[in-house]
Amino acid sequence: MTEKEIRIDLSESEGKLDHFWESTGFTPASWLLEKEMEQAIIYLGSLPGGGISFVRIHYLLDLVDVKGEDGDEGFPSYDWGKLDQGLDLLVDNGLRPFFELMGNPGDFFQDFQGERNLLAWKELVRKLVNRYARRYGEDEILSWYFETWNEPDIEHFWPYGIEEFLNYYDACVLGLEESGLDLRFGGPGTALTLSDTFKSFIDHCAQGTDRLKGGPVSLPDFISVHEKGVKSHPEDLKPDTSGICEREKDALDYYKRHSRLTDLPFINDECDPQTGWGRIHTWRALPYYAGIVAKVINQHLRGIMEEENGQYPVLSNDNGFLGSWGNRTHFTRLGAEEEREKGRFELLKKPVHNVMTLLSLLGEERVKVSGLGDPCERDLGGIATGDDKRVALLLYNSSDKINCSGKTKLNLSFEDLPFERFQLDSYGIGEDCSFPFRIWEELGAPERPSPSQWERIRSAEGLTLLSSTEKVPGEKGSFSLSFVLPRPGVRLLLLSGLDGDREPLAGPHKLEAHHYPGIIEDREDLLLSWTGGEGKEWRRVGSYEVLASSSSQGPYKRINEKPLLSTAYVHSRPAGSGPLHYKVRALGRHGEKSPSCEEVEA
Repeated sequence: MTEKEIRIDLSESEGKLDHFWESTGFTPASWLLEKEMEQAIIYLGSLPGGGISFVRIHYLLDLVDVKGEDGDEGFPSYDWGKLDQGLDLLVDNGLRPFFELMGNPGDFFQDFQGERNLLAWKELVRKLVNRYARRYGEDEILSWYFETWNEPDIEHFWPYGIEEFLNYYDACVLGLEESGLDLRFGGPGTALTLSDTFKSFIDHCAQGTDRLKGGPVSLPDFISVHEKGVKSHPEDLKPDTSGICEREKDALDYYKRHSRLTDLPFINDECDPQTGWGRIHTWRALPYYAGIVAKVINQHLRGIMEEENGQYPVLSNDNGFLGSWGNRTHFTRLGAEEEREKGRFELLKKPVHNVMTLLSLLGEERVKVSGLGDPCERDLGGIATGDDKRVALLLYNSSDKINCSGKTKLNLSFEDLPFERFQLDSYGIGEDCSFPFRIWEELGAPERPSPSQWERIRSAEGLTLLSSTEKVPGEKGSFSLSFVLPRPGVRLLLLSGLDGDREPLAGPHKLEAHHYPGIIEDREDLLLSWTGGEGKEWRRVGSYEVLASSSSQGPYKRINEKPLLSTAYVHSRPAGSGPLHYKVRALGRHGEKSPSCEEVEA
C-alpha cells in the first residue's frame, strides 16, 4: 500500500471555482416525451444546487412539425406542441437546454444553398427564440446556450457539404440577431480533431463573408469541440484522459492564431472516456466511471482552465441516455422492452451519477492542496474549496487502466480552518459503497428482481455517508486525519462550521408526486420531487427526510433510510395500498430541522 501526505491550506486561495462540469446530453429528442426520460430528468434536476444545469440534446427541432405555409414568402408555419412539452420538462425541473439548432421540421429543408432555404431557416430560428422568450421569460432563455448542428464533420449527422454548413451558420446567426436578444451561440461541435470542417468554420469566422448579410461574419460566442478518451470499440480500450486535454490544446492553438477569435471561450461538450454510448462496457456501472469523470474534470481545471484564465465555461459528458448497466448513462434501466412500452421500468442511480452529486457540494473558492502532483500524470487527485462556513475536499483514486486496483493511505492535514467547532461528514464511492451493480450481480443479475432482492439493490444506489462526527481543530485551526482510499474510488470530506447563531432553516416547497407502475411484483413506484431553498440556502442543508402517513393527522414516519442529498426520492410501496400523505423537511448540518413542506396525498 502506498502512502501520501496531503496538506490543505485554507489561508492560500487559488481563486474562484466555477462549476463548469454541470452538463450532460443525449439523443434523440423524442425521448423527452417518454415516461422513462421524465423520471431521469427529474433525477438530473434534483442534484444539490443545480449539480447538473444543462442538458444538450440532439435533434430538438425534429419535435417541431410543419403545418402549412406562413405569409407571402411561403415559409413554413409550425406546430411547436411536442417541443413545448419537451422543454417544459427541462425548465420545470430547473434544467436548461444547451440548444443545438439541429433537426429538420417536416423534412422541409433539403439543402442549405439557395437564399430562400437559408431565409426560411433564419425565420425558423427567430420564431423559435421569440416563442420561448414569451413562454419562459427573457431571463430564462438568456441563461441558455445555443449551438450549431452536432458533429457536422461526420456525414451521419450532417449529410451536406462544408460550404452549406457555413451558410447554415450565417442563417442561424441572423435568426438569433433578429430575435432582439443577446443570446450565447457557438460551434462547430466537431468530432474530429482539427477536421476540415473545424478549420473551415474557424477561417470563415475569422475572415469570411456572411452569406446573407454581406461583410464580415458575426463571431460565435464560444468555440466547441468533442474530444474523448478513446474510440468506440467492443473491447475495453484504455482511455487516454490526459490526451483529451492535449487535443483540446491543438484546437485552442489553431483558433487563437486568428486575432478576431483570440478571446473566445472554449467548450468540450462531449468529453467522455470512450465514444459509442450504445456499446456495452461494464466499467460504466462501476466506481471506475465515477473516478475517471472526477479525474478528467481536475485535469481540465489544472491543465487548461488555469492557462485560459477561466475561459472554459462548459465541460460536458454525453451520458444522459437511457440504457443498461453497461451503456454510457447516469442510470440503469431495468425492465424488458415489452414492459417499457407499457410504461413499466425501474431506474437506478449509478456511481457516475453519485459523483456529480459529490462535485456539486464543492464550494466557489478554491484553496491550495499540496502533495497530489500533476493530475495529468497521477492517479490520485483532488479539489478543495473553502470559506468561513464550509470546507469541502473531493479526492479520487483513478487510473486510466480499467482493471487497475490498489489502495493508498492518505494522511491529511488541514491548516488555518476558520472554525472553532465543525461537523465532519465523509461520503464515499467505491467497491464497498454506493455500488448497486455489485449487489445486482451477487443476486444473479435478475432482470425482474423479487421484492426482497429489489430492496437490497435499491438500498445500495444512493450515496453512502461513511461517517459523521463533531470535531474541534487544534492549534491555529489545524486538523489531521488518515484513511485508505481504494482505486478506483472517490471520497468527499465536508467540514461544516458549528460556530455562531443558527438561523432558521427554510423548508422545501413545491412537493409533487409522480406515479410509475414499476416492474417489481406487487409493488408500485411513487417518485416524490420538491424544490430546496432559494439561492445558496441549499448549502445549509445536510440532507432531507421524507415522511409518510396513512392519515393527514399523522403520525408521520421517515421512509428514507439513507441520508438524502437530492430533492427527489422514489418510494417503492405495496401496489394498491391506497393513497398516503407525504411531507419532506430539510435537516441542517447543525442538527436543526426545517418546517415540513405542504403535504401531498398520492
